[in-house]
Amino acid sequence: MIRRPPRSTLFPYTTLFRSQELNVTETILREVNATRIRENLQYLTRNPHLAGTSYDDDLADYIEDLWKAQGLDLVKKVSYKTLLSYPEFQNPNKVHLLNSNNEIIFTSKHMEDVLRQEDQHKDFVHMYNAYSANGTVEGELVYARYATPEDFKTLTQSGIDVAGKIVIAKYGLIYRGNKVKLAQSYGALGMILFSDPHEYAQDGEEPYNVYPNTWWLPPSGAARGSLKTAKGDPLTPEYPSIDGAYRIPVKDAVIPKIPCQPIGYGDAFQLLHLLGGVTAPAHWQPSNQSLLHLGPGFLEHSTARKVRLVVNNQLKTVNSTNVIGIIRGSSEPDRYILAGNHRDAWGFGAVDASSGTAQMLEVTRVLGNLVRQGWRPKRTLVFCNWGAEEFGLVGSTEWVEDNLLKLSNRAVAYINTDICTSGDVFRPTASPQLHHFVIETSKKIPAPNNNSITLYDYWKQYHAEAAKVAPENPNDFVDASVIIKPLGGGTDHVPFTFFAGIPAIDLTFEKNKLHLPVKFIAYPLYHTGYDTFFLVDSFIDPGFNLHKTCGLLNGLMLHTLADAPIIPFNVTYYAKSIFQAFQYLKKSGLYNRMLNHSINIDVLENKIDDFVEAANEFHTRLLEASTDTESNPLLLRSMNDQLMHLDQTLLLANGLPLQKQYRHVVHALSLHNFYGSSAFPGIQDLMFEIDNSSNAAETWTQLEKHVSDVIIAIHRATQHLNPLYSI
Repeated sequence: MIRRPPRSTLFPYTTLFRSQELNVTETILREVNATRIRENLQYLTRNPHLAGTSYDDDLADYIEDLWKAQGLDLVKKVSYKTLLSYPEFQNPNKVHLLNSNNEIIFTSKHMEDVLRQEDQHKDFVHMYNAYSANGTVEGELVYARYATPEDFKTLTQSGIDVAGKIVIAKYGLIYRGNKVKLAQSYGALGMILFSDPHEYAQDGEEPYNVYPNTWWLPPSGAARGSLKTAKGDPLTPEYPSIDGAYRIPVKDAVIPKIPCQPIGYGDAFQLLHLLGGVTAPAHWQPSNQSLLHLGPGFLEHSTARKVRLVVNNQLKTVNSTNVIGIIRGSSEPDRYILAGNHRDAWGFGAVDASSGTAQMLEVTRVLGNLVRQGWRPKRTLVFCNWGAEEFGLVGSTEWVEDNLLKLSNRAVAYINTDICTSGDVFRPTASPQLHHFVIETSKKIPAPNNNSITLYDYWKQYHAEAAKVAPENPNDFVDASVIIKPLGGGTDHVPFTFFAGIPAIDLTFEKNKLHLPVKFIAYPLYHTGYDTFFLVDSFIDPGFNLHKTCGLLNGLMLHTLADAPIIPFNVTYYAKSIFQAFQYLKKSGLYNRMLNHSINIDVLENKIDDFVEAANEFHTRLLEASTDTESNPLLLRSMNDQLMHLDQTLLLANGLPLQKQYRHVVHALSLHNFYGSSAFPGIQDLMFEIDNSSNAAETWTQLEKHVSDVIIAIHRATQHLNPLYSI
């Protein structure tokens, strides 16, 4: 038995590059231009471009024409008819406070205050949560903090029953759709969401402390966002929404059955300050403003008696368009290196996700020029500009489902750049076998605002200063000086990695936690009417050097993945990741609990030991093969195939027990937070159900079967790494 962390052997992939490839590297480093990226972003954010609108279609046409002009070999638009959700422009969603006579004494805003005339647009979408149920509900109000499973338990332990009431909760910690799903499961009539100024306006709520004078959220700002917990088109689950495909009835779709509406924190406190009922715990205070009660009901001195929540959202079938651009590979055109980001936004979308689009359009310009000059990658480059990501990864999911067989056989890796930058700290996430590749690429690129050091040095300095070298998550990868977190959710790598088993990297620069000790999701103006070009140009990335660095990373990674004789994957890092994930099951006590129920978790541990040994042996053979990459190209091709298909051996054909849309047994999203990653997700989700279910015996049986599936998957992965002649 190994029972120790596997070694993580390094491999100098780019030392195998010939002079031509080295020249391409130098060209990318020299030619990616910050000014051009700034110009791209300025163009992309001229109008709000909600998915399915004419502005979004116009941008799709623009990108198609631009890629053709840049010299890509093939450019096409691929559209799917999908079910999206919109507010009614003439009848906006509202939250009303009513007195004992049912008279309205307060009404929430449905649009942000206009703080810069340049940000005003006649077609800007109202505040809403997509896929919220349509309807009007009235009831008492209950405050649920972040509306996590633990928060609802606290309410229950405090004697508060949310059934038949309206829940108000803060954004944060978990995906908004999981909050609504929980509230619905507890019998709530509806939900109201807001951003806590303690997190989103950390310098204060005064005008001089918020946008447009800083990047902090003003009182009227509210984050829009989807509530759908299933990915892709809700009417075609796990299969593509092409013409003729069966659509399930809307009543059977996995979308909320209760209404939900986001409001600004200025409006939220109009409600929270009047709440009566049970006294709130100190750590439940939503900000430094005093909140004494959780509800239900209101303070005696208040005339308020109940809340009316009015949501007039409409479901519509619309065309959602992806734009696909291709640079054909020379010697291995049937091997795809994919890069993508989404085009649609809840408004102007300067950060989310036009920052990613702006840099990708610059990368395609540089690579297109190289093709004109005679270079052609060995493997095919596929550029993807996704539609309707904000509605639940609709465009990317439908495209992956549509091309699943071809991608399973031919895709090497996918690079995602959703939010290129919302801060100045490099925070990549990646599939385990790509960790070493991310680190090595960061050593070839100058730091964003200091050309005298590399991005790796810059990255390493941050972690040293933050004293955060220790993993924050059982699946984090630590390379002595830097942290690479596991792939989470909320962006377009999800269908590639967790459904199709294609390794992925998500590139982003995020906020500096040294200066921002209070956590918030993404950035303060996320999904609001204030996510503008002015925000990026003035506060987030003046000079666009962070965007340039994002483009350099993207360009060099695409070049290396396409041209390196040996695909830059390191299976020993994968072994280390699986080993760490299993150690978490032990440390958390889940291992012993399963052992006590006669579940073969000890057999799984032995299978992981076998995989670790096979990974180390495979890597040794790969190092030997790398000494001669010319004489036996078929051997390299076969070993590359072993590398690129490893993740697919860890997929379950019918999906995870409680999440059929995710199939990866080692790494996938948590059932209770679609933003977060979970190690051995099926095991953890089932253990959660056992602890929170009235039918634990049946779930234990389900868990026993799933552990068997995981054992078989790990066994299959071990066999996959055996020598080519072995069977």
